[in-house]
Amino acid sequence: MPNANAKPPKFRAEGRAKAGEMKAQTDKEATGMIANAKRQAEETRGKAEAEAAAVYAKAHGESPEFYRFLRELQSLRTVVDKNTTVVLDTSIAPFHWLKETEVTPPSLQPAPPPMKEKSSPHDLPAANSLTAE
Repeated sequence: MPNANAKPPKFRAEGRAKAGEMKAQTDKEATGMIANAKRQAEETRGKAEAEAAAVYAKAHGESPEFYRFLRELQSLRTVVDKNTTVVLDTSIAPFHWLKETEVTPPSLQPAPPPMKEKSSPHDLPAANSLTAE
């Protein structure tokens, strides 16, 4: 028995063709939108980098030492994050900024170890453990 809802093959083929055309048009439009967005992003990034370069150049001209300090700190940020464990040579830039100061203020000096009260015989090492055989 023929299905009353079945469409003739001609209509199905036309529907598929129209769907293919619509998909191709949509894909073309999406590709254009993505390309436009990427172009705008590159333009914005280029302008921002130019502004940053101008700021750095001005900083370098006004205070070369401060500029160098900022650049070294920036390189630290790119090298080290919160999960990084490194062994550093603090005699070279930019890691020399991590050195402790030569003189520790008196208020920050470590406290001396607590004094022991009377020692008992149990606190002393055994006599035979001190001799070599």
